[in-house]
Order: sequence, then structure tokens, then C-alpha cells
Amino acid sequence: MIPELGHFALILALMFAALQASVPFIGSYTNNTRWMLAARLFSYGQLTFIAISFIALATSFAVNDFSVTYVASNSSRELPLIYRVCAIWGAHEGSMLLWVSLLSVWTAAVARFSRHLPDVLMARVIS
Repeated sequence: MIPELGHFALILALMFAALQASVPFIGSYTNNTRWMLAARLFSYGQLTFIAISFIALATSFAVNDFSVTYVASNSSRELPLIYRVCAIWGAHEGSMLLWVSLLSVWTAAVARFSRHLPDVLMARVIS
């Protein structure tokens, strides 16, 4: 159940990313303030769902859920817990998820601390 939850969260994060890339960008050109301000909400939503997905993968590694192919190919029962959790970024897919997580944290931080910027600039930066 946990891997399916993580997969679903990753799909929702992709949808938030598509909205984050398009809605504020269009809003900045049509001068629609509500669409520009939606960039912050989309970045927070994307961070939330990517974090859920990352935690689900970490949980799968921690409990040795070998029904997940990625866990089965990058982990072992003999590994201590710290090495199993660090195995998350042991291959391409986990490294990509870690990188996307870090970028999502950065985007949410920009959204949070860019209140002094004009709405048009903030929307274009975040989108």
C-alpha cells in the first residue's frame, strides 16, 4: 500500500508541476493577479506530494519491501538501516527523486520568501 501511495503522490506532484509551469506564466502575460499568486500554492502542493513520495520510498527501503523492484535491486536484508535508507539515491531513479525533492524545497523557499517581489516577477520565477 505504501508504494502505491508514493506512486500516486508522484503523479499528483507531476500535475502540480504542470500547473505551476503554465498557470502563473499565462497569468503574468494576461496580468491576472489570481493566476500569478497561484504559483505559491502550486509550489507548496508540489513540495508536499514529492515529500510524500520520497517518504514512501524511504519507508519501503526501511521495511525491506522487496515487492518494489527498485528496492529489490538496490537493497539487501543484511544492510543496516542507515545504509538501506541511503540506498534511496543508489541508482538513477532515486537520485532523480532526491534531486527533484531538493529543487522542490528550493522552489517552495523562493515562493515563501519572495513576498517583497512584484507579482509578475514572482510568477515568472516560480513558473
